[in-house]
Amino acid sequence: MSFKFKEEFKELFFSSLGRDSLGCSIEDFFGDSVESASVSVRINEEKFRHLLSFSDEDFSAKSFEEVLETLLELPPISPIKWCKGGYYLKEKINFTLSPLFRNGAYYVQDSSSMFLQLLEEQIKSRCADSSAASFNVLDLCAAPGGKSTHLLSAINEICNKTGDIKRLFVCNEPITKRVGALLENVEKWGYENVLVTSNYPKEFQRLAANHFPLFDIILTDVPCSGEGMFRKSVEAQQGWSVENVRRCAQVQKEILQDIWPLLKNGGLFIYSTCTYNHFENGDNIEFMEFEIGAENLNELIKESAVAAGAIPVFSKDNPQHILGFQFVAGVVNGEGQFFSLLKKGGEPSNQSSKPSRRLNEKQIIKNSLRVLNDEIVAVIKGKDVVPSHSFALSNKMLSIIEKNRGRSEVELYIDSVTGELIEESGRNSRKCLSLRFMIAEIKKETALKYLRKEPLSPLEILPSFSSNFNPDSLHRGYILLTYKHLPLGFIKNLGNRINNLLPNNRRILNQN
Repeated sequence: MSFKFKEEFKELFFSSLGRDSLGCSIEDFFGDSVESASVSVRINEEKFRHLLSFSDEDFSAKSFEEVLETLLELPPISPIKWCKGGYYLKEKINFTLSPLFRNGAYYVQDSSSMFLQLLEEQIKSRCADSSAASFNVLDLCAAPGGKSTHLLSAINEICNKTGDIKRLFVCNEPITKRVGALLENVEKWGYENVLVTSNYPKEFQRLAANHFPLFDIILTDVPCSGEGMFRKSVEAQQGWSVENVRRCAQVQKEILQDIWPLLKNGGLFIYSTCTYNHFENGDNIEFMEFEIGAENLNELIKESAVAAGAIPVFSKDNPQHILGFQFVAGVVNGEGQFFSLLKKGGEPSNQSSKPSRRLNEKQIIKNSLRVLNDEIVAVIKGKDVVPSHSFALSNKMLSIIEKNRGRSEVELYIDSVTGELIEESGRNSRKCLSLRFMIAEIKKETALKYLRKEPLSPLEILPSFSSNFNPDSLHRGYILLTYKHLPLGFIKNLGNRINNLLPNNRRILNQN
């Protein structure tokens, strides 16, 4: 598919990024077909470590990339230089039919969108400087969840190293039809203390009005004209106009004004778009600096950003002042992405004086916003304890599998009112119910049948048993299915049939 660029776009592209510094035609950047776009993935390090711990293969003679290719069933890969855990695929594969993709072992994401790794040192500093007992992060326009899951991994790793800091992550998506993908991706990434919300930025103002600023980091990957996705989206090309660019820029300014009061003093503000023009990028950063009062931190990430291949975007009024950085398709092996790092100045406010401080941050958000997910381990139905799918895919379940390695049955205790998991030490002080389940490792073809919600037989669930295995002796009740020892979800063996408990909206629809 050849591109036919509008002259207005060409003029705006070069005026925004600098024709002289780019030094070639626009076609040189975008290539001449969608096939020129790369495919890349980011590894879920928690789940990869689990995979590796259960593997009995000898990897002593293999490179780390070869280990990843083997365990994650990927084609040959090569590292993305600016993102630890990010890799290009040298061949395209059908991710839909990969059980390891379906249970969150890796995420398919454009390499340019993995720019958050470049901000790691500043995020570490913010974690270390935070005097609060909790560290709270908001991804305002989060669907489908690539940057959310990336930031989730980074924040949890950093907070674990800097001390026992409670953390809360809010992944928000205002567009209803986009929320489903966000819920699924956050769920299978496996982390706790994540709330998925669906509110427009203006609705967040009630948090700032009734409570103190809540967030240490706010990420705003704002809706934009999509110029950076031209290689992948014909619709983005055909729908482009200067009028639409200006409309987007105005909406973005409104979003920035709405959400800025939610950031704590000293907090980090990450602004990004997948577009190139100065109206939506540099101009909005200057708006934040001069109209909102944001401090510019881009000089701190200049070295790493430029080393990654990002082009600094300078102020037209001050050619030494960096407003942000631009990944350009063709300059880097990825699509177009602009990003900028800002900070809210001022001394930390005395939040303890607020009456609402008696409520924790999670409860404040639940009371004020439309929260779509929950963190229950099980649903109580009479005397039956039904384990949730999100619990099956959680990192907490990885720990349970590791702790019960070699056991035929797992027994957990669930709060009979809340459905929460009760630790061993708290059993005597709370009314609880028992949740028992078996863990069964299955083959790939059985995993795909489960993910399609097709009927399963006992012999498929326990293929390692000999031919004289009696199907009637299969564990009655709940069974956690794993593939390569990573959880896929639960089934329930009733004796005369097996119920597949995979949620309908998670099943594979593609039968090829």
